[in-house]
Amino acid sequence: AAAAALVLTLAAVLTLVGLPGLTAGQALRADLMAHMQKDPMHMQRPDPQAGANLRDVALKLGVGIAEDESLGRIIGSRLCDVHGRKAAHFVIEKDGVRATAFVIPDADEAGSAWLRFGAPEHIRMVQTPRGVIAVFCPQADMLVQVSDRLQQSVSWSG
Repeated sequence: AAAAALVLTLAAVLTLVGLPGLTAGQALRADLMAHMQKDPMHMQRPDPQAGANLRDVALKLGVGIAEDESLGRIIGSRLCDVHGRKAAHFVIEKDGVRATAFVIPDADEAGSAWLRFGAPEHIRMVQTPRGVIAVFCPQADMLVQVSDRLQQSVSWSG
Protein backbone atom coordinates (compact mmCIF):
# COMPACT_ATOMS: atom_id res chain seq x y z
CA ALA A 1 0.00 0.00 0.00
CA ALA A 2 2.83 2.40 0.85
CA ALA A 3 4.57 1.62 -2.43
CA ALA A 4 1.36 2.23 -4.38
CA ALA A 5 0.87 5.53 -2.55
CA LEU A 6 4.41 6.56 -3.43
CA VAL A 7 3.90 5.71 -7.11
CA LEU A 8 0.63 7.67 -7.26
CA THR A 9 2.20 10.65 -5.50
CA LEU A 10 5.20 10.58 -7.83
CA ALA A 11 2.92 10.44 -10.88
CA ALA A 12 0.96 13.43 -9.61
CA VAL A 13 4.11 15.44 -8.89
CA LEU A 14 5.58 14.67 -12.30
CA THR A 15 2.30 15.72 -13.87
CA LEU A 16 2.28 19.01 -11.99
CA VAL A 17 5.87 19.93 -12.86
CA GLY A 18 5.45 18.77 -16.42
CA LEU A 19 6.97 15.63 -17.82
CA PRO A 20 8.08 15.84 -21.45
CA GLY A 21 6.05 13.53 -23.64
CA LEU A 22 3.13 13.23 -21.19
CA THR A 23 -0.08 13.31 -23.22
CA ALA A 24 -3.21 15.14 -22.10
CA GLY A 25 -4.89 11.82 -21.36
CA GLN A 26 -1.95 10.58 -19.27
CA ALA A 27 -1.89 13.86 -17.33
CA LEU A 28 -5.62 13.62 -16.64
CA ARG A 29 -5.30 9.99 -15.56
CA ALA A 30 -2.45 10.87 -13.17
CA ASP A 31 -4.45 13.80 -11.75
CA LEU A 32 -7.51 11.62 -11.19
CA MET A 33 -5.46 8.91 -9.48
CA ALA A 34 -3.79 11.47 -7.23
CA HIS A 35 -7.18 12.98 -6.41
CA MET A 36 -8.57 9.57 -5.42
CA GLN A 37 -5.63 9.07 -3.08
CA LYS A 38 -6.12 12.52 -1.52
CA ASP A 39 -9.91 12.07 -1.36
CA PRO A 40 -10.48 8.31 -0.85
CA MET A 41 -14.27 8.45 -1.04
CA HIS A 42 -14.22 4.86 -2.34
CA MET A 43 -13.05 3.71 1.10
CA GLN A 44 -15.58 5.62 3.18
CA ARG A 45 -18.86 4.43 4.64
CA PRO A 46 -21.97 4.96 2.52
CA ASP A 47 -23.57 8.38 2.84
CA PRO A 48 -27.38 8.13 2.85
CA GLN A 49 -27.53 11.57 1.16
CA ALA A 50 -25.13 10.64 -1.65
CA GLY A 51 -27.80 10.40 -4.37
CA ALA A 52 -29.25 13.81 -3.49
CA ASN A 53 -25.74 15.26 -3.26
CA LEU A 54 -24.94 13.96 -6.75
CA ARG A 55 -28.04 15.66 -8.17
CA ASP A 56 -26.93 18.94 -6.53
CA VAL A 57 -23.38 18.56 -7.85
CA ALA A 58 -24.65 17.84 -11.36
CA LEU A 59 -26.88 20.90 -11.20
CA LYS A 60 -23.94 23.09 -10.18
CA LEU A 61 -21.94 21.73 -13.12
CA GLY A 62 -24.80 22.26 -15.56
CA VAL A 63 -25.07 18.57 -16.42
CA GLY A 64 -27.74 15.98 -15.86
CA ILE A 65 -26.99 12.53 -14.48
CA ALA A 66 -30.07 10.37 -14.81
CA GLU A 67 -30.72 7.98 -11.96
CA ASP A 68 -30.09 4.44 -13.14
CA GLU A 69 -30.61 1.73 -10.56
CA SER A 70 -28.87 -0.81 -12.79
CA LEU A 71 -25.62 1.01 -11.99
CA GLY A 72 -25.92 0.28 -8.30
CA ARG A 73 -26.18 2.54 -5.27
CA ILE A 74 -24.49 5.94 -5.08
CA ILE A 75 -22.60 5.82 -1.77
CA GLY A 76 -20.64 9.07 -1.95
CA SER A 77 -20.55 12.19 -4.10
CA ARG A 78 -19.20 15.70 -4.11
CA LEU A 79 -18.04 18.57 -6.28
CA CYS A 80 -14.25 18.50 -6.65
CA ASP A 81 -11.46 20.37 -8.37
CA VAL A 82 -9.73 17.98 -10.73
CA HIS A 83 -7.25 18.75 -13.49
CA GLY A 84 -7.99 22.46 -13.24
CA ARG A 85 -11.75 22.01 -13.61
CA LYS A 86 -14.82 21.36 -11.47
CA ALA A 87 -15.95 17.74 -11.59
CA ALA A 88 -18.58 15.45 -10.15
CA HIS A 89 -16.70 12.82 -8.12
CA PHE A 90 -18.86 9.91 -6.96
CA VAL A 91 -18.73 6.28 -5.94
CA ILE A 92 -21.14 3.56 -7.01
CA GLU A 93 -21.48 0.24 -5.20
CA LYS A 94 -23.03 -2.89 -6.62
CA ASP A 95 -22.83 -6.39 -5.18
CA GLY A 96 -20.11 -5.27 -2.76
CA VAL A 97 -17.88 -3.81 -5.51
CA ARG A 98 -17.20 -0.09 -5.77
CA ALA A 99 -16.46 2.01 -8.83
CA THR A 100 -15.23 5.60 -8.63
CA ALA A 101 -16.50 7.90 -11.37
CA PHE A 102 -15.76 11.44 -12.51
CA VAL A 103 -17.84 13.57 -14.84
CA ILE A 104 -15.83 16.57 -16.04
CA PRO A 105 -17.72 19.05 -18.24
CA ASP A 106 -15.85 21.05 -20.86
CA ALA A 107 -12.75 18.88 -20.55
CA ASP A 108 -11.21 18.56 -23.98
CA GLU A 109 -8.61 15.83 -23.95
CA ALA A 110 -9.08 15.10 -27.66
CA GLY A 111 -7.70 11.79 -28.78
CA SER A 112 -6.85 10.71 -25.27
CA ALA A 113 -9.56 8.18 -24.46
CA TRP A 114 -8.10 5.21 -22.63
CA LEU A 115 -8.97 1.83 -21.29
CA ARG A 116 -6.49 -0.09 -19.18
CA PHE A 117 -7.01 -3.40 -17.48
CA GLY A 118 -4.56 -4.12 -14.69
CA ALA A 119 -4.33 -4.66 -10.95
CA PRO A 120 -5.41 -3.19 -8.65
CA GLU A 121 -7.69 -0.88 -10.70
CA HIS A 122 -9.09 -1.07 -14.19
CA ILE A 123 -9.55 2.41 -15.62
CA ARG A 124 -11.49 3.90 -18.50
CA MET A 125 -11.90 7.43 -19.81
CA VAL A 126 -14.48 8.32 -22.43
CA GLN A 127 -14.14 11.60 -24.30
CA THR A 128 -17.44 13.07 -25.41
CA PRO A 129 -18.01 16.26 -27.41
CA ARG A 130 -18.92 18.11 -24.17
CA GLY A 131 -16.68 16.56 -21.52
CA VAL A 132 -15.03 13.51 -20.03
CA ILE A 133 -16.34 10.52 -18.10
CA ALA A 134 -13.68 8.56 -16.20
CA VAL A 135 -14.27 5.38 -14.19
CA PHE A 136 -11.94 3.38 -11.93
CA CYS A 137 -12.96 -0.07 -10.68
CA PRO A 138 -11.25 -3.26 -9.42
CA GLN A 139 -13.56 -5.45 -11.58
CA ALA A 140 -13.27 -5.16 -15.35
CA ASP A 141 -16.86 -6.14 -16.13
CA MET A 142 -18.25 -3.58 -13.70
CA LEU A 143 -15.91 -0.93 -15.13
CA VAL A 144 -17.30 -1.47 -18.61
CA GLN A 145 -20.90 -1.60 -17.38
CA VAL A 146 -20.62 1.60 -15.32
CA SER A 147 -18.78 3.59 -17.99
CA ASP A 148 -21.22 2.47 -20.72
CA ARG A 149 -24.27 3.30 -18.57
CA LEU A 150 -22.86 6.69 -17.59
CA GLN A 151 -22.38 7.59 -21.26
CA GLN A 152 -26.11 7.03 -21.67
CA SER A 153 -27.08 8.69 -18.37
CA VAL A 154 -25.12 11.98 -18.61
CA SER A 155 -26.70 14.90 -20.45
CA TRP A 156 -24.16 17.66 -20.89
CA SER A 157 -26.64 20.47 -21.31
CA GLY A 158 -28.19 19.95 -17.86
